[in-house]
Amino acid sequence: MRMRLGIVLLLIAHVTAGCSSSAMPASPTGSTVVSSVAVNGSTDFTSIGQTVQLTALATFSDGATQNVSAAATWQALSVGATVTSGGLVTAVASGTVTIMATYQGKSGVAVVRVAPNTPSPGSMSATIDGTSWVASYVWATKIGANPAFPAGRLNILGTNGFAGQYEEVVVTVPAVVGTYASDALDAGVFGPAAPPGVEEDVSGTVTLATLTATGATGTFSFKGRVSHMGVTNGAFNVTF
Repeated sequence: MRMRLGIVLLLIAHVTAGCSSSAMPASPTGSTVVSSVAVNGSTDFTSIGQTVQLTALATFSDGATQNVSAAATWQALSVGATVTSGGLVTAVASGTVTIMATYQGKSGVAVVRVAPNTPSPGSMSATIDGTSWVASYVWATKIGANPAFPAGRLNILGTNGFAGQYEEVVVTVPAVVGTYASDALDAGVFGPAAPPGVEEDVSGTVTLATLTATGATGTFSFKGRVSHMGVTNGAFNVTF
């Protein structure tokens, strides 16, 4: 009985092995993993409400690439823009916004800039390193509440037409009348002599003097920690 059972089992195993080898493909010897994710697409917005489709491109360990926009998890890391589950970005306020796509544990980002072509009525001026600076265009935007700014915030950007040593001055302040330390906010001067990202590390104060449903006024002064560039007598008067 033991011998017969052994023969039967051997025959069954032989038949099963034969069926498997002829009916099923061989298993792969290894599997690829995601090495990186890149977010691609236009990152310049010229109007509030404008939409742009971004794509998430995954690169795998074997060098292959695949569009994973539909499968990725999308996030807008600030309130200047929104993004759908498929990567469609909508501009909602002036400023810069980091958009992140995550797929299988790997993330990629794109930094989008929202700079409407239509300036807000108003003025912005300052003295920078002892020289008078006056904006020829000013953009002012009220941005909704978030954990960092429970009452919302104002983003005010002035440019002198991209001429001269310093081209832009930007100040962000909570949407509540008061005086705030600019090292806790976004304040800076950008231009050929002050590359973006350098002068955002500043110390000083920003004062929101008045705030209504239609406009705001205030003053600011700060000093760069790196180049020691000094901004004094700063003032803004804007209409939303």
